[in-house]
Amino acid sequence: MEQNPRRTTKHKRKSIGFNIIVAVLILSIVTICIALITDLVQQNREQTASVSVKIDSEQVDPDVYLKSESKEADTFTSYMTYPYTKIESIDIPIKQFVTEQENKFYEEMETVIDMLGESFQAHFDIQTDVEKIAEQQYKLSITTEQLVEKDNEFKQLHSFIIDIEEEKIIQWDDVFQSNENNELYETIIDEFNNKKMTESINGEQLKEELENNQIPWLFDEKQILLYFNPGQINDNDEFLVEEIQLISIYPFINESYESMLLSEEMKREIAKIEEELQQEQEQNSNESEQPANSLGGKKYIALTFDDGPHGVVTDRVLNTLEQYNAKATFFMLGQNAKNMPELAKKVANKGHEIANHSISHVNLRAVSTERVHEEMVTSLDQIEQATGIRPSLFRPPYGNRNDIVDNKAQETNQKIILWSVDTRDWESLNANSVYESVKTYAKPGSIILMHDIHPTTADALPQIMEFLSNNDYEFVTVSELLPYVQGSGIGPYYGIQ
Repeated sequence: MEQNPRRTTKHKRKSIGFNIIVAVLILSIVTICIALITDLVQQNREQTASVSVKIDSEQVDPDVYLKSESKEADTFTSYMTYPYTKIESIDIPIKQFVTEQENKFYEEMETVIDMLGESFQAHFDIQTDVEKIAEQQYKLSITTEQLVEKDNEFKQLHSFIIDIEEEKIIQWDDVFQSNENNELYETIIDEFNNKKMTESINGEQLKEELENNQIPWLFDEKQILLYFNPGQINDNDEFLVEEIQLISIYPFINESYESMLLSEEMKREIAKIEEELQQEQEQNSNESEQPANSLGGKKYIALTFDDGPHGVVTDRVLNTLEQYNAKATFFMLGQNAKNMPELAKKVANKGHEIANHSISHVNLRAVSTERVHEEMVTSLDQIEQATGIRPSLFRPPYGNRNDIVDNKAQETNQKIILWSVDTRDWESLNANSVYESVKTYAKPGSIILMHDIHPTTADALPQIMEFLSNNDYEFVTVSELLPYVQGSGIGPYYGIQ
């Protein structure tokens, strides 16, 4: 039977129309469901975010205002006080930070409610301290506290240093500069008194986190303060605050920020240090011009090794010295001697001179008098216990010393020993470079500075010994050399330069 084409077309149109209606209904239902879900979520947010809101502001300085926002709901209370300056480049990052912290609080609340199936009165708080440090520069310390679960309080700190005139937030790497060896960051780590923290962070990591604003920092008249928030390092439950003495890192401060960081008192202290360094350099220069005939025609030379003992390198150094029947002076770190007593004892048993280089290689100019005592005196006990010998020679780390160090050396009968030839083996880490330094600068009466912790130094030593032996040098300890090159007293002694 033949179909009617018109009837078929009409039937198809009805079918299409019906499908469209169904699709529209389904879309409407989905839309309504999404709207209901969104509304429920929003209601939940409103219940947790803002039943009542109060906003206020006050001017705390001609350039800085504090905005206060208080919120109260059945499940939480919050109070936020944060700064603004009416400068977008400063205000936007600060507001973003505050908003992020607030959102984290709400998210944590929702997570706890979902997990426990119940809620209690949570609390959120942001407080800001504002301190003017120059005509148009300010330190902002923002503390965030939240209590979402019973007996589980979280607290962290963030800092901003702002420049109104330049309309910017001052970053760490605006203020400080470091060389390729990250000497700034290694110096900072040397300042850390907490050993557990020192073992958990290195120079590269510290550099990255400071330059990426992950470690809050502020400063006062004499020090930089680094704040490690809970959980940031070594699983710390509370704030860890490390104090870095400005006097120890002032060479790394960019000149344009010296006025911000350095007080007049600090500048006078730095000037005194630089004057002492200049006097030492002039003394070294004068000594280098003196003839070597005070050695009685002998070509004595003293090889010294710092920072050991080292589990691998020290043995290699000892083997090379033994081949030339040479005695040297080992300036040991107390902590290394304590950790490797058998190796430290081996150095002594080989007839080498045992000397003191502090406990942990800290910059003695940048620590308290109590810490100087510990580094210079407790190290004597550690080294004596390991080697059976109590040192009478002390080499301050980095060669840094002051009146406190000198007085402590006098009290404990330790002569301060520096050097006249610095191989800079720690810097080059190149055997040939170390050898060339000795070859170029060694002369009768020299005290040669090397380190028995670098494999490249051990690599260079056979060539150094061969050169010095072929040129008729006689290897002596520092104590054996001193009568020929200096007078009596605590020093410092440099040998002949």
